[in-house]
Amino acid sequence: MERTVRRELDKHLVICSDVYSILDCYIFSKYCIYIDHPYESYEKMEDCDKIQKLLSWSSHIRDRRLTKEDIKQWLIVALSLKGLCLYHGRIENYNVEEDHVNLFLHGGYKVELYSPNITNNAVLDENVTRVFDHYFYRDFYNRGEHEIGSTIERIYCDESRRTMIATSNIPTDKIHDFEYSPVTFKYFIETNLPNDRRFYLRFNKRESCFKIKEYDKLKERWHTQAYTLLVKLFIKRSAAFHYKTTDFLLASRIKNS
Repeated sequence: MERTVRRELDKHLVICSDVYSILDCYIFSKYCIYIDHPYESYEKMEDCDKIQKLLSWSSHIRDRRLTKEDIKQWLIVALSLKGLCLYHGRIENYNVEEDHVNLFLHGGYKVELYSPNITNNAVLDENVTRVFDHYFYRDFYNRGEHEIGSTIERIYCDESRRTMIATSNIPTDKIHDFEYSPVTFKYFIETNLPNDRRFYLRFNKRESCFKIKEYDKLKERWHTQAYTLLVKLFIKRSAAFHYKTTDFLLASRIKNS
């Protein structure tokens, strides 16, 4: 038998899967329902200096650029500690009604969340598919990430595993066309990715997901001058609490959760 709980929220509720929406919830103390989605997998966070000012713990990580997954993980912890990230890790499904959100949780529970303002940033665009093509490589020595100006958006190299991941956004109705196949991309990468000598790729697997519909707009907002000023005001307003919270997180096991 389904057990239903009704909750009335007094603030904005955002349903999201992307790092920019979670940052927005963190800055403006909005309620957040996080829906895991792999669209941002492997991506490094741009404007890391802005992030390091906003999240003081990030200044302790000096050996690598922060990925969007790093930042989402920490923000979810911070929002959960403040009671703003709701039912994280327990949601099986959800649907959005006019004045509330229905959450279907593990164990047969249903939660009805009523809010005066509901935004759903987790809607997917099924016309665009993001693909992650995994290759093993040999004789390639340029570590890090690369752009080669084609359908392939970015290439990530993991030197420890000698693997390469190429990410692309492809029209869904063309995903099985030879032009967008892993074989075509393999030869394009071997031909166009700079290296001191000829290198070789061996295809491993292809993973895919639909694009987050409003992703480009959410990302663009993060880069606006107005949003940069809001971040500065947030840092100034909450500096004391911010650094105490950071010390707690850095000293606890929860940072690795």
